[in-house]
Amino acid sequence: MGNQSSSLSEDDKSELDKKRTKDEAMDKETLDMLDKIPNLMTSKLLSDDQKDNPDDCSSECSSKHQLDNLHQLAKAMALKSHKMKKCEGICQDIFKMTLSPKSDLLGIFLFNFFLRHSKRRKDGGLTLSKDSFEFEARKLVDLIRDDLQQEFYVKVFSNDEQMVTQENFRKLLISSFQFWLPNERNSVAFSEEAAKTMEAVTKTAFHGKSELSVKFITHWLEENLPRVVVWMHKFVVHQLTVGHRLINDLVPQNSFEIKTKEFPESKMKPSPSFDDVELLKEEYHTSVGLKLQKMISEKSFFEKRPYLSVEALKEGLKEESSSPSPTAFSGLLHLSQVWLLSCILPDVFNRAPEGGTPIGFSISDPQTLLAKLLNPDIPTHWTNIYDSDQNGLSLNRFHHHIFGYRGPTVMLARGDEDQSFVVAIDTEWRESTKFWGNKNCMALQLTPQFRVLDRGEKLVYFNTAARGYPFGLQIGSDYKNPAFEIDKDFTRLSSRKIPYKLQFVHVWGCCSQETRKAQLVHKKWELSQVERAKKVNLNACDWEEHPDKYLLELGGRSSYNHS
Repeated sequence: MGNQSSSLSEDDKSELDKKRTKDEAMDKETLDMLDKIPNLMTSKLLSDDQKDNPDDCSSECSSKHQLDNLHQLAKAMALKSHKMKKCEGICQDIFKMTLSPKSDLLGIFLFNFFLRHSKRRKDGGLTLSKDSFEFEARKLVDLIRDDLQQEFYVKVFSNDEQMVTQENFRKLLISSFQFWLPNERNSVAFSEEAAKTMEAVTKTAFHGKSELSVKFITHWLEENLPRVVVWMHKFVVHQLTVGHRLINDLVPQNSFEIKTKEFPESKMKPSPSFDDVELLKEEYHTSVGLKLQKMISEKSFFEKRPYLSVEALKEGLKEESSSPSPTAFSGLLHLSQVWLLSCILPDVFNRAPEGGTPIGFSISDPQTLLAKLLNPDIPTHWTNIYDSDQNGLSLNRFHHHIFGYRGPTVMLARGDEDQSFVVAIDTEWRESTKFWGNKNCMALQLTPQFRVLDRGEKLVYFNTAARGYPFGLQIGSDYKNPAFEIDKDFTRLSSRKIPYKLQFVHVWGCCSQETRKAQLVHKKWELSQVERAKKVNLNACDWEEHPDKYLLELGGRSSYNHS
């Protein structure tokens, strides 16, 4: 019996060992599962977070898509360079044609900027490698903030990114003007007035110096022309984004002439240098694509038209235009001056009215796509509400036509000695013995020099009725030394106490046509009320009890007594 109990004990021990081994295996599996739970929960939380915040995922996808586009564009440009120029890498002509077809100036400066920063050059440094192009292009596309964009393009037009000369600064302005123009490639719109505008801005920025630092010019542009690089940057980024799809539409004719498949009549050829003025004039007067700019620059952008529209300007091409007299369009803005205002005036004046018919577009129609995405801020919605040549140059006529317009306005006033001033008011006009206006109000001088006179809140003073206070219009934060003023007789304008003879005043409304219509309806109602008040029918009985009869009799006019 002792041997049997010992044997059972061994069997039990074996079973216990098996059970213990099984339990240990289960415990280990359980521990492994417990260890995996936090990771599973974390993964679940991250998945839920991505669902709740899809921007991170979309941003990553967008960045990858952007890199793919740049890579394809670099390959296409290198292939095009090899076919046309028989060179390795990306040559300057293909670079200009792809990224800057509207301005050879920007194309040349941007190519040289990329070339200076490239780590690997080919053909003795005359071409740009695909890798270097992708690297520099990605940095350009990543420029989101306005101040960084300003600094980038100032460096592009600088000498070794340190100093900017007057000539290069002028070329920066010309490039901006070219991209702002809503027509085909290299739209220079060369004219004496445009040259005067560029020269006036350059002189003001440089203060008589031949060159200034990149930092100073960048700061000056931020203060005075905050949107000068907007149109260039939009266009270049657009070309970098979809250029790989459009570059194949360009069919090379020879090394200097390229035309598109869709528009065989439109040829893309190198434009003359800005140093060759006579050649520029010849191209300007003979190019079919510049007829619109020729008509506008010879007369004016803001010709005497109540409502400005691009369609109306295009219709003007069909009319026989006679040579205007020197003073026929003396009250109007030149196209380059409109560009200047688009660069400096706040968005409240440049923003087009809402509710317009959207333009349909597709990637297969690059011209319409560019018109939709890169529409420059030409203020085609500005409405003429006062013209002193037509409505009369007086304080009362000025008051009558601009009051009741419930929106921002832009006023152009010109005096003798070529003195031109612009006053932008971001709210409805009103009479007051106190200064009024919101933060977007601004006064500036256009010619003969360009300068911002004053800006900010409580800038406007206008009084025609309150006695004991100055009559007329004053603009400026310092009432003792106004930046701009017009006297009560509307015969003299002054800037910083320097008087000039007032020649004309023009005011545009910067809202939709509905705002103008509402003003006209209100004016019509006021006129009807005045006419109604004039018609007072009094019979004999009413006259006997009327207080006017008593007052007349007290004054000795007894003849009014009908009794």
